[in-house]
Amino acid sequence: MSVADDPLEAAVADRLARAARAAQDLCDVLWEVLHGELSDRARNGPRAQRVADLSERVADISSTVAALARDAALDEALHEPSPAVETS
Repeated sequence: MSVADDPLEAAVADRLARAARAAQDLCDVLWEVLHGELSDRARNGPRAQRVADLSERVADISSTVAALARDAALDEALHEPSPAVETS
């Protein structure tokens, strides 16, 4: 049975894809803010704690996206049909 044949699995796959896109979008926004902070830092002096906090949030979200991708790959592998085993 494929994901397309099972409405529950299709819904889970869709939710996983939307969660990954949302996490990626959030990461992109945080990256832009971090980039802005680093640009401001050159003009107004270091704001080390702000840069560290933003960097940590970008790393956390990137880890979440990677975990979602691993989970999706594992789920896909678990639902693939097993190859036929020859018996002698």
